[in-house]
Amino acid sequence: MLTAKGTRFRRSIHGCNERGSLPFGGAASYAEHLSLLTASPVSPGFGMATHYYNTLQRMVPEKAVKLCTIADFIAMKLCRAKETAIDPTLAASLGCFDLETGEFDQAALRAARIDPSILPSIQPTGTVIGQTEDGVPVACAAGDNQASFLGAVRDIEHSILVNIGTGSQISVFSNHLLQLEGLEVRPFPGGGYLLVGAPLGGGKAYALLERFFRDVCAVFGGSEGSLYERMNALALTAAKVPPGEGLQVAIRSFLERGRIRLGAERSTGSQPIILRRSISLPVSWRA
Repeated sequence: MLTAKGTRFRRSIHGCNERGSLPFGGAASYAEHLSLLTASPVSPGFGMATHYYNTLQRMVPEKAVKLCTIADFIAMKLCRAKETAIDPTLAASLGCFDLETGEFDQAALRAARIDPSILPSIQPTGTVIGQTEDGVPVACAAGDNQASFLGAVRDIEHSILVNIGTGSQISVFSNHLLQLEGLEVRPFPGGGYLLVGAPLGGGKAYALLERFFRDVCAVFGGSEGSLYERMNALALTAAKVPPGEGLQVAIRSFLERGRIRLGAERSTGSQPIILRRSISLPVSWRA
């Protein structure tokens, strides 16, 4: 939430906030109730679910005039602006977004009694919104899923991107708006849509398994220390991957870049990567 001067309030709320999952009167959560009101699926981590809760609980700061994502706030500060802008990829991640028009759903907002003026203006992805003190152009931020797809694949119309991090995602581009069960539809920079399947099977699932093993060991008097190293060793043994073979995996991280084989140690001597680090697997095909 931002003030009229473009400053944020001391406490920011991110996507892991759970207040949208709190019960609304009966059995339904605030996110579920908002989904029913707006006829649009809204998950508890969406910004509009949190804002809906804050609105009904009168927790929106009196001087708040805009709601924005962290990425948009950073872009605004980089160019020393007082107003924030948002592109369709991030606007959709807030919720109450119309994929056909590329705008916030005004009817849905009215049904939920949410003031549309609290939302930032939507600009096309890549729109330059200002510049830094050194004269470097600053563009609207883009959604991380869409940005990773653009950065990882060579041919957007003939590629599938498998990304494994905290969770996991399978993403494929479509020129047409398709509503398919089990897939989330997200706007894509420059037009079109990204169809995304996002199951739990990633680092978060591995962490839950490690926690379960630790709890079991503690019950029987074992160590309560981290078991990732032992789990990795067991996984490699079970996989029976011969040295020098296995699936080639392209590693993308902030600290390093390189190529490893899944199930084999890297030449640096660091531990094998078994769902511990974010990896992207672009797969291409031709019709």
